[in-house]
Amino acid sequence: MHALRSIGNALALYPMPVTVVGAVDGTYVEEDDLTEAGKIDYARVRPPLFEFPTYSYLRTGDVIGPSVDFVRAERA
Repeated sequence: MHALRSIGNALALYPMPVTVVGAVDGTYVEEDDLTEAGKIDYARVRPPLFEFPTYSYLRTGDVIGPSVDFVRAERA
């Protein structure tokens, strides 16, 4: 997003930071794309991700490693 500013008699576009606030209303997938637990199988669906800085769509879905559960690790 850019801001339009006047400098003397000229107009210039300046980049400005953008904050987008919203909510996901719902997620819809085919029943075949659900796990046995009824959750979305992201490795199968591979949803796109939109990146604002480059205005590009990225492919997602590959598992690159497990996440850390700090609460569980602290209890151990």
